[in-house]
Amino acid sequence: MYGATVGRTALLGMPATTNQAICHIRPDPSRADARYVWHALQEKLPELLQKRVGGAQPNINQETIKSTRIRLPSLSEQRRTADMLDKADAIRRKRKEAIALTDGLLRATFLNMFGDPVKNPKGWEVRRLEDLVELIDYGVTASAIAEPAGPKFLRITDIQDNHVDWKSVPYCECDEATAARAMLRPGDIVFARTGATTGKSFWISECPDKAVFASYLIRVRPGPRLLPAFLAEFFQSEAYWSQIRSMAEGAAQPGVNASKLGGLLVPVPPMARQRELALISETILGVKRRIEAAIAEADILFDSLVHRAFNGVLSL
Repeated sequence: MYGATVGRTALLGMPATTNQAICHIRPDPSRADARYVWHALQEKLPELLQKRVGGAQPNINQETIKSTRIRLPSLSEQRRTADMLDKADAIRRKRKEAIALTDGLLRATFLNMFGDPVKNPKGWEVRRLEDLVELIDYGVTASAIAEPAGPKFLRITDIQDNHVDWKSVPYCECDEATAARAMLRPGDIVFARTGATTGKSFWISECPDKAVFASYLIRVRPGPRLLPAFLAEFFQSEAYWSQIRSMAEGAAQPGVNASKLGGLLVPVPPMARQRELALISETILGVKRRIEAAIAEADILFDSLVHRAFNGVLSL
């Protein structure tokens, strides 16, 4: 009901207690189907979010929720509507689960080809990251704007579930020299350098022609001895995360700077093996992109069904 998760909803499938941060709604079963009400509130969410109050801790109060009006047809129609929306939502969930499976396949392929980097059973050469990259640098300090008055402006919050929807990424205004220095290109890898997402990385496999990255990110551009596909997978390994945790521990605000990141120890397999991984990765990422396109289509269909269902224009 308030804070960073304001507006998030869930349909409980078990007995539970809630604290003061959650508004607990129990529909009258003689008048309303709980699943129907949950979907209806999801459809009303943009309207509810516009009625948030508070500054540092925005919230939706109970009176606002209680006064929200939803279309309430007969119970039988409510159940049919909920069944239909549940099925459409299940399609979206299964496609998102398929994305997770492709990520897991890539992880498994990496471990099979190179072994556990912590134990380094194949005895690969190990070097400091700073000795293996073209650059490690910080991004642009600027404000995000909606108007296309400059390059795209990639922020930590734009990276969700190892994916960036470049259409929704905002823009920023910066001078030509700054933009040229921070311009992203395919093959770059960016890292969150502070806060709860410290160490989270994202491989820029594709991006707009003009896109820069924000100052809370660190950009790494691999050198000739490392392929981006290999380095990106290493950055998902326990060997990487154990080093990041060691660097960030003990601080009130977890963080890793460019100097610390440059000190990471990275195995350096033969280039031929890295190329094998890159070919496999390209195939898997192609499948992943097709699934992401299918998810986008499913999202559009689901949103259309929800809108029609709760505005009385959907024939069941």
